[in-house]
Amino acid sequence: MSTQFAKVKYSLYNSDSFQAESDDDVESENSLSNLNARYISRKIQFCKETKVDLETSPLTKSCDESELAGEPAFTLQRLLRDENLDQLKLFLDNLSPEGCKQRINKLDSNKRAPLHYAARYNLAAATQLLIVKGADVNIEGEDGLTPLHFAARYGYNRSNKCLDGETAESPTDNETVISILIEEGAHVNCQDNYGMTPLHYAAMRGNVFATNELLKSSKINTETSDKQEMTALHCAANYNSLDVVEILLNANAHPEATDENSSTPLHLAATTGSKDIIMLLLDAVERHGDSESLRKYIDEKNLSGNTALHLAVIKGHLDIVEVLLKKGADVKSTFDNSCHPLHLAAVSGNVDIVKCLLNHGAAVNCFNNFGETPLHKAAAFNASEVIDFLLKSGADIESHDNAHFTPLLVAVAEGHVDAIKVLLKSNAKIGVLDNMDRSAIFWASQENHPKSLK
Repeated sequence: MSTQFAKVKYSLYNSDSFQAESDDDVESENSLSNLNARYISRKIQFCKETKVDLETSPLTKSCDESELAGEPAFTLQRLLRDENLDQLKLFLDNLSPEGCKQRINKLDSNKRAPLHYAARYNLAAATQLLIVKGADVNIEGEDGLTPLHFAARYGYNRSNKCLDGETAESPTDNETVISILIEEGAHVNCQDNYGMTPLHYAAMRGNVFATNELLKSSKINTETSDKQEMTALHCAANYNSLDVVEILLNANAHPEATDENSSTPLHLAATTGSKDIIMLLLDAVERHGDSESLRKYIDEKNLSGNTALHLAVIKGHLDIVEVLLKKGADVKSTFDNSCHPLHLAAVSGNVDIVKCLLNHGAAVNCFNNFGETPLHKAAAFNASEVIDFLLKSGADIESHDNAHFTPLLVAVAEGHVDAIKVLLKSNAKIGVLDNMDRSAIFWASQENHPKSLK
């Protein structure tokens, strides 16, 4: 056996799918495919001549059940993966109707039936053949996944080979696996063990083709939610699937839907950072409502008390912060402990977002429940550039929190030398005391920050 042939053979029998790495590999792959076909023909002929039951021969066993004297275990799954449709038909035609039905509805060691593989590799002709032979279009495999889940998850990514060996020019030239499955009774809104429908998977993968195919069904429900109460639109927003978001919104998916955390797709898009998705969601709400509906949507809080603006600030997405503020987001909206967006920006050290918030009316000396200003937060996280900008914007350098800590005391207690330098350069008072009469020198010694004493 040549080195290249051995390489392809090993790759074929030890992976879900493979691509040859050179012209020699392609030639070797074709040789192996021809060998497979000849072996199957011989096996079927041998079974006929010797009256061996083909349905119980090693050919019909699962991948982990058969290894034939150094030769690979030829299975329906392997024929499908190799797109060897002629041999698939030959094999199925030589089984009894009942034996054929049992065999093609049997799950392998991966808990997948042949129809799962046909859907996985987008083999329309093979899908039709298996269904004609009695394949259950709603058969559930691992995690409750049906063939339609597989088709939606992987979609059109391989040649649509026909039984005569020709290849369709595009998926629109022939019936697709998704359309075939639905026409033959596949439940378009079927849910796996996690409550996810085929549409969830298409949205999660950004699979435009599969999304469009599923939406052709009159029975499709775009608002079906999974066990986390996420709709397909949530999934598309969460995975930055811009094109799918647009398709779903055009199909009247609800941008206001909330998941188990009371998060809308807008919250998720603000977190992941897709400005274009944010714009699509806001335009959809504005198109179907009024300015008040849009404002309410933008300022809606999830279970953690975060608005989309809070999340965009936390993640440092300046472009999204700008869009939300221009669309009317409340720059003074508070969440946990009454923190303002400006507090969050100060913590992150993102001076550009700090500037943006101040330009849109944020109060430079706003307080949270602990009496902390954004300057306190910047000092606590050593955001020296933010400290400098806040001071130039009118921040009170001697403001004190509920424990009477000034920003300088906070910086000293944390041992943040850069913050201390900026504050002292701006004439922060060194002798200030907290509510228990402890000075900056005390805190530097107490917290073992010798550099702060310098």
